[in-house]
Amino acid sequence: FKNEFSLMHVTRYVLAYFFSVFIIIISFLLYLLPTIVTEPLLIRLDKDQIKEKYQNSGLTIAMASALRLQLFNSMEEKVFLDPTLSLETLAKKLNTDRYSLSQVINQEFHKNFYEFINDYRINECLAYIDENPHQIDSITDIIYASGFNNKVSFYNAFKKRKNITPAQYIKALNQ
Repeated sequence: FKNEFSLMHVTRYVLAYFFSVFIIIISFLLYLLPTIVTEPLLIRLDKDQIKEKYQNSGLTIAMASALRLQLFNSMEEKVFLDPTLSLETLAKKLNTDRYSLSQVINQEFHKNFYEFINDYRINECLAYIDENPHQIDSITDIIYASGFNNKVSFYNAFKKRKNITPAQYIKALNQ
């Protein structure tokens, strides 16, 4: 301001001053009342969660019901015993796309594909063990017979569903 006193310089100085004061006031308010920001954010997040996951899906209720029935029929045919079974191959067997099949499994059973298949595999294993509790020579035979590819997947799935290991389960049946 010493050399030049112009309206442009005064205007810039006043605007910078008011902008600084505005930032300080907003910062102070947010420090005292953080819910000003967090509540509207939580409300917006809740509304986003309410939106249905598959709202843009072309799968109708009738199509989902028919696919669900096909899925049950294929499980009765024990397609889950195939260790190479994937969402893609099962969808091809059911003459549908993998997205529709995944949607039906998620919505109807509240599981993903592998949890759904592993439930059937573990139930198959349990049925075999329950029929022949004294004739179990090797758990490995049961693992591959029930459709699992490896011991780790089998043990994780078994323990998740029964809260004990297969050996403990067999031992409890034999007592």
